[in-house]
Amino acid sequence: MTEDVYDLSDHALPCAEAGRSPAEPSDAVEASAFADPLSESAREIETFGSFLIKDMEFALPVSVIQEVVNEPEDVSPVPLSPSYMIGLFNLRGMIVPMVDLRQIFGLPAAESRGGRKIVIIEDGEKHLGLVFDRTGEVVHARRAERVAFLSRENGIKDVISEGVLKLDNGRRLLQVLDPYAVLKLEKVPRLAKDEPLARRRAAKGARKHCVSFEVGHSKYAFDLEHVQEVLEVPEIRHSVFTSGHILGTIDLRGRIVPVVDFRGFVGKQRTDSRQVAASRSKKLLIMNLLRGQIGLLVYSIDNIVQYYDEDVMPISKLAMPHEAIFKGCIAFDNSELIMLFDHEETMKQPDLVAAAQCCQELYPGAITEDVEQDTPSKQRRTFITFSADTRFAMDITKVREVIESPCDLMKPPNVAKSVAGLFNLREEIITLLDLRILYDLKETQTTHQKVVIFQSEGQKYGILVDTVNEIIMTTADRVLPFQASTARGNTAVHEDVSEMVQVAGGNNQSVSTMVLDVDALVRHTIDH
Repeated sequence: MTEDVYDLSDHALPCAEAGRSPAEPSDAVEASAFADPLSESAREIETFGSFLIKDMEFALPVSVIQEVVNEPEDVSPVPLSPSYMIGLFNLRGMIVPMVDLRQIFGLPAAESRGGRKIVIIEDGEKHLGLVFDRTGEVVHARRAERVAFLSRENGIKDVISEGVLKLDNGRRLLQVLDPYAVLKLEKVPRLAKDEPLARRRAAKGARKHCVSFEVGHSKYAFDLEHVQEVLEVPEIRHSVFTSGHILGTIDLRGRIVPVVDFRGFVGKQRTDSRQVAASRSKKLLIMNLLRGQIGLLVYSIDNIVQYYDEDVMPISKLAMPHEAIFKGCIAFDNSELIMLFDHEETMKQPDLVAAAQCCQELYPGAITEDVEQDTPSKQRRTFITFSADTRFAMDITKVREVIESPCDLMKPPNVAKSVAGLFNLREEIITLLDLRILYDLKETQTTHQKVVIFQSEGQKYGILVDTVNEIIMTTADRVLPFQASTARGNTAVHEDVSEMVQVAGGNNQSVSTMVLDVDALVRHTIDH
C-alpha cells in the first residue's frame, strides 16, 4: 500500500499557499493543493481528497475538485427542492447549489453550521457544493485497494457511492463518491458557468428595477415593469375558486381578481387564510396575465432593487416542477441571493392561467374598467406610498430604488438640520433627508427603516421612511391638485405637496394621500 498524507486542515493551507488574498471571504483552498506530482512508478495510483462527516470518511477524485471553501452565511433555499438540497450561494459571481450529504446518507443533522466545509466539484459547465464537517487528507491509493460496489439498491446513497478504498490492510475504509452521479442528482439545479467578473462590460445596457419580497425565509423578485400594483391585502372573499393555492377573490375597483397563495405555489408551507386578515405585513402583487389579472399574496415588500442584465447571474433550467419560472439570481455586495422570476414563464403556469381565465368568464361585467378610453383623464399613473409618521406618495417615475437604511452616515458640518447625512451607494454620494425633522413629525419607533432613492434635477437623494406600503396604479382623473389654502394641519408639509391621490383604505373607504413634489422637497431642505 502506497499512501502519501497531506493535511488539509485550516492551519495547514494558509491563503498565501493557496494563491489567494486573505481578504477574500471564501478562504478558498484551490484544487491544485491536492495535486502532488507522482513518480513514473506510480502510474497505477489514483489520487483522492478525503473529507469527513462525523467519523465517516469519504473520498473524491481530485480531478473533479475545483476548490474547498468555508460554509457561507447566506444561503437561498430553492423552491420545490428535495430535503438534501440546502440552497444556493454566491461564490465570487458563480451561483453554486449546496447538497447536504447527511440527508442522503441518513445521518442526524449537524448540531451547528460553524466551521463546515463546502467541496466544489465540477464537470464541464456543471458545479455543485458538497457539505462536509471537515477536510481530511490527500490519499494516493493503488487501484487494487479500490473495491467497486457490485450491487446497487434504489436509494440515492447507493447511486452516488461507487466503491470503497481499503487502506492499512482494511483497517481504514473510505467510501468513494461518484462525482458524476452526484452532479446528476434529481431535482438539483444545473448551473451554467459564468464569465469572469473581472471583465467589465463597456456598456451595461438599460437599467432595470425589480421589486423584491419575502416568501417564507426566501427572497424573490419580479421586474417592476410587470408588476401592476402592490397593495395592502384587502378583504379576501371565499368563492368557487377557493381551492389549492387559490385563497379567494378580491374586488379591485370593480374588477374581481383571484388571490394566489404564492408561498404554497413555490412549494413552501401553505398560508393559513384565516391569518391573512390579521397580518399587516403581507402584501398583494397584482400581475397581468394574457387573459385577466391575478393577485400574488407574499410577505412584506423588501426593496426596490436597481439592476442591469449583467447583474443577473444565470441559472440553467431547474430539474424540478416549475423549472422555467426563474430568470436568474441577483446578489449585491455578497449579500443573500434574490431569485428573479421570469414573468412570462411564471404567468404561463396552468394554475394561474386557469384561475384568471375562470374569474374573467364568471364575472364578465366586472372587468370593463374604464381603460379603453385613450383620453388624458384616463391615462395611467403609478405611485409608491410610504409612511414616516404620516402617509406619503411619490410618482414612481421619480423613484430610482428602495434600500435598507445605511449603517454608516457621514454628517458634514453646517448642513441643513433635516439632512441625516451622506452615504456611498455604488460610487454615488447620496444625501439622506429626514422628513421627521423637516416636517416636525413624531420620532420613529421603527428599528429597521428603509430609504427611498429619488432623483431631482439630475441628482439622487434619499428619504428615511418607516415602511414602504404599496405601489398603486390609477388614472389621471383620480389624482387631484393639492389646495394648500384649504388644507389643515402641518403647513411645512403643504409646501412640498403637489397632488393628492386616492388610496384604498379599510372598510372599502378611500384615503387621500399626499404626493410629494421632489423638486420642492429638495428646495425646502436646502432652505431649512
